[in-house]
Amino acid sequence: MMVKKLKKEEMFESIHCIRLLLGIEVDPPIEEIINAGFLPILIDFLNYKEEKFRIEAAWAISNITTSGYKYRNLLMKEQILPIFTKLLLSENDGTHEHIQNFLTIIQKLLVSEDEEILSNTCWIFFDLIQKGDSSIYSYIHNTTYKLLVQLLAHESISIQTPLLYCIIKFFKENYKTETLFTSVLIRNLLKLLQNGTNKQKSDICYFFSNVFVLTPTQLDMILKNNYIPVLMEIVQNGNEKLKQAAACVLSNLIYISTLPQLLIFYQEDCIISLATLLLENDNDILLYTLESIHKLLMFGSFITKSNGLKTNKCIIKFKDIGGFEFVSNLQNHVNIEIRNRASFLFNNFFK
Repeated sequence: MMVKKLKKEEMFESIHCIRLLLGIEVDPPIEEIINAGFLPILIDFLNYKEEKFRIEAAWAISNITTSGYKYRNLLMKEQILPIFTKLLLSENDGTHEHIQNFLTIIQKLLVSEDEEILSNTCWIFFDLIQKGDSSIYSYIHNTTYKLLVQLLAHESISIQTPLLYCIIKFFKENYKTETLFTSVLIRNLLKLLQNGTNKQKSDICYFFSNVFVLTPTQLDMILKNNYIPVLMEIVQNGNEKLKQAAACVLSNLIYISTLPQLLIFYQEDCIISLATLLLENDNDILLYTLESIHKLLMFGSFITKSNGLKTNKCIIKFKDIGGFEFVSNLQNHVNIEIRNRASFLFNNFFK
């Protein structure tokens, strides 16, 4: 326990010897070293100004993590993860190799039954994804991403929240999104959209509106998992902010839909939800909403003619909710493109 009272080179030799002892392949004296009070000292040396001290300390702690769940839990209680995360995110630090070895070990904590440990570990992975570079994204994607997605089904908000942030951040970075958008992710996001907090629902709507642009194939996956009724329910019964967020998602999905996919939106009367977006002040929202409404009205005309009907159901429902007036007012909008699109709708469907 007198390590820090030694001269610098003597301190280094002491830490080096501890690391060598912990690296013994058969029965390393881990208990003895921990009981002697060396663990807090090793952790302190992770913040030492000279890199060689940090490397020895990181190497020693990495050796401890390989020795079982009990020691990994002990390190969690010593708040080792934030320190290792800081070092891993630093540039040109020689501790990276040993810390990455440590991260390989702590992935096992993602199956912990201790909610606090599991939550802390999820937040650490979020920190790494948020602040890391492409090598860290690649590392987590290849080793941990599938498990993070599976854990979204966990019942605890303290675990769901960092995981949701992790996934949104992955997509924000556009990192191999074709491999990220899995059926498990779709199912777990839907569960949160149905039963999560308003904040979680808002985050998921933000994800589909502003972060990730679906391909037609991926949109098929969304439609087959019955997202549309859930979004419609939010539009009808959510708070004002959440209603707008869900309506924006519907508008985006309609905007990218193929003709067969539009049938689902038509059958679910999504045009009612879109009408509320015409009261927004955001020009981009107004533009793609007008385009989505146009697509649904055109599809309604197609269905009307195909079935020999006299009236377009979409036009009737749109008028009933006040959409006629909304479009009429937008003909005087300051933005010329919005004015033109509104005038086109008005002249072709409502005049």
